[in-house]
Amino acid sequence: MRSTWGEPLNPCGALPIAAAVDVRVLGQIEIIDGDGRRMTGDDLPRRARQVLGVLAARHDRVQSKDALADAVWGADLPGNATAALEHYVSVLRRALQPGVPTSRSFIVTRAGGYVFATDRARLDLAELRAAAKIAERRPGQLDVRERIVELAPELPFAEDEYADWAAPARAEVKAVLVAALLDLAEPAAAVDPARALRLAREATELEPFTERGYRLAMLAGAGLGRADEVVRWFDLCRRALADDLGIAPSADTTSLRDRLLTELHTAAPATGAGAGSGAAGSQDRPAGERRRGGDRRKADRRASTQETTQPETGRNGTAEPETAEPETARPGTARNATAQPETARPGTARPGTARNATAQPETGQPGTARNATAQPETGQPEIAQNGTVRNGVAGQEVAHDAGGVAGAVGFAERRRLAVVREPLPGPLEVSAPVAFVGRGAELAVLADGPGVIHVIGPAGAGKSALLARLREEAPRRVGLGRGPGPGGALRLGWLRTALHQLGRPADQALDAAMGERRPLRPAELDAIAGDLRGCVIAVDDAEHLDADSVSELRWLRERGPRVVVSYRYPSAITDRPLHALDADLVLRLDPLGERDLPADVLAASGGIPALILPGDAAMAGAVAMHLARQRTRWMPPAAWEILRLTAALGTLRVEQLAATGGLDLDEVLAAVDRLVHAHLLVEGPGGSVRHRSDLVRSAVAAQISAAHGHHLRDRLATA
Repeated sequence: MRSTWGEPLNPCGALPIAAAVDVRVLGQIEIIDGDGRRMTGDDLPRRARQVLGVLAARHDRVQSKDALADAVWGADLPGNATAALEHYVSVLRRALQPGVPTSRSFIVTRAGGYVFATDRARLDLAELRAAAKIAERRPGQLDVRERIVELAPELPFAEDEYADWAAPARAEVKAVLVAALLDLAEPAAAVDPARALRLAREATELEPFTERGYRLAMLAGAGLGRADEVVRWFDLCRRALADDLGIAPSADTTSLRDRLLTELHTAAPATGAGAGSGAAGSQDRPAGERRRGGDRRKADRRASTQETTQPETGRNGTAEPETAEPETARPGTARNATAQPETARPGTARPGTARNATAQPETGQPGTARNATAQPETGQPEIAQNGTVRNGVAGQEVAHDAGGVAGAVGFAERRRLAVVREPLPGPLEVSAPVAFVGRGAELAVLADGPGVIHVIGPAGAGKSALLARLREEAPRRVGLGRGPGPGGALRLGWLRTALHQLGRPADQALDAAMGERRPLRPAELDAIAGDLRGCVIAVDDAEHLDADSVSELRWLRERGPRVVVSYRYPSAITDRPLHALDADLVLRLDPLGERDLPADVLAASGGIPALILPGDAAMAGAVAMHLARQRTRWMPPAAWEILRLTAALGTLRVEQLAATGGLDLDEVLAAVDRLVHAHLLVEGPGGSVRHRSDLVRSAVAAQISAAHGHHLRDRLATA
């Protein structure tokens, strides 16, 4: 591609036909070969994906094997890091360019290391860097800036956004993108203020401390005849700078506000705060304007820089059937997960237990207050990042909660996370309730902690039970609603439920907003927030909150109540509005461990909360088999075969698995990596693996005939 002034934007030039590969890292990794075959980073082993990411971030520069290993593993270097690295490079070459000789691979062996050669494969990050250099040399040219914005719908390496090796590239792309957005917004403010407002908004979301972005938003708001928007954007600027930097807006920003307000008042003295809301419509509003198609940026945003958005249809907080879209799988996510309607049954309460917590698999929606549901946790682990708290998992989306917090973070640390669903297909009832145990530290943080808390964890982690318990312990301070599912219905149902629980209903305002299909107005939100100081608004299953709801939550938080939202995994909200609700603290719920369960229960369940079922052995076996199927259905067929082999034969080394199952060793390694991350296998010494849960092992082994088991043992003996 060439710019209008003749300089090439694609640094790769012409590529050899056999090596025509398009590698995209701006956002989630995607590889498209010359035949149009697509592969994502989720289709690669986690370490292989990270090797590719490091090479792409440092393209056209030779990386020694030691430097690559340090970047990928950090302090957790394997015993033979060089061999492991060479293995993953081999995996990448075979997976991304099958049939292409090593000598023609875009991952080139050079000087004892490796290099991503952009003369052998296209790389969007390399193209963006080339465009940025052109933009720097030619400040007045807009088409190259349009190309930068087009190239970067997200910051790079979304799967590994907190990795040390990804941070410099993400910061670099963010700076280039913010500059391009503002350079485009400046001339647009006079001719297309609605577009200028959108561009300025995106820039301030990415970088909340750039006064230029707020000034351009004020100019665009004035261009739309919106004095209220001029005031609001100045206020957003003031709060962002004061809260985080302890400074006031510059004299230029303050004088611009005064000048614009004077001009607007002179031109239309009768214009009220709502001016422009009718004629301008959705195209003119700063808050309601939709983002660019595919704009799923993951940037460090602050809640104080966000604005109110216009409505999308949503659903009220009732327990309705929900279907979650398929999700590509990587560590921390699950694929093809489908949500089903849940059923909650009342149980009895006793000291240390959750009231009405039912040991019953959850099926897509977390349980409502005091009626928590059970659910197997998803198979994908969450990796704790700096600034997160990893906790023991609560059982069965009911109440198997571990006591204590494994780590603490500063309240100002921001993280955006995402959620996918991996529920059972229908309610499985168990006759007795399951106790709510522990979680004292988490409850204390939720009750009296920072302003915005995200509670995350896989299905079965106990998120719903934890929030239900929070409300049970402080019914006058905590209002708990449920987020809408993807089908759409009454958008503000979550808020209506929470306000009624707090004894502060605002039905008239909510009904008016829903009837007119609009967001709540500032005056309405202020009236609601005024009665909520010292309270907590909690939204369970918040993944599908629309942009208006997220903006309303931010508005409420800034004026009084604290906010808690729960969902499962980062991947599902990367392109959803909830992504913009920055967390002051993230509570990440982990599987249960030795401190939480008796040894026999831990051995049987493997710490998987959905398998901690009272009484009925047949039910436990059925749940275990279904859980194993759910967690492996996004995996290659070798994964299920490995589960069968380890169920029939016990602890095995990877080479034994390969020989006994007639599988390729690389195939076994990739499948074992996923099964371990799915909490179905656990690693032992010498590269051995075994089932994590005795219940799962028994359920899988029950599907193997005695004759087949005898045959497998013979094959193992001769392997």
